[in-house]
Amino acid sequence: MSHDEHAFHTTQWTQVLSTRGDSDIAREALSDLAERYYAPVVAFLKREGRGEDAARELAHGFFAWLLSRDTFAKLERDRGRFRSYLLGALKHYISHQREHAGLYDRCRIEENEYRRILFEWAWPHIARRCREKKRPYPLLGEEGQMLTNPLTT
Repeated sequence: MSHDEHAFHTTQWTQVLSTRGDSDIAREALSDLAERYYAPVVAFLKREGRGEDAARELAHGFFAWLLSRDTFAKLERDRGRFRSYLLGALKHYISHQREHAGLYDRCRIEENEYRRILFEWAWPHIARRCREKKRPYPLLGEEGQMLTNPLTT
């Protein structure tokens, strides 16, 4: 595939608008859009760190999802570029896939490591001072506030 096949080309809005409805013309226009944007979507997914097979599988699922609903019924030309809409829809689809897989329901790192990272991000200057003085990081409250001051205890 050439680099041009991976680019998000300018879309003819007449083609996007012709996808509306439940006709053979609308289904053909949807199919044409999916075919035109398949390679750019796969390339985008690969740039985000997915392997070739994972990117293709996710792109297939995304386009099947798009083709199964009246996705473009409310899409308006003056609200931006079609490729921007498509990437937003792709990110929305990925988020739903992660949610469906339960990836947002569990912590993916150990609790102590999570607390360390959170403290170093929220309180970088105090974290540095704690390391210099070889003191443990304090626990954080629900809103990120320090429950104790590690430099005065």
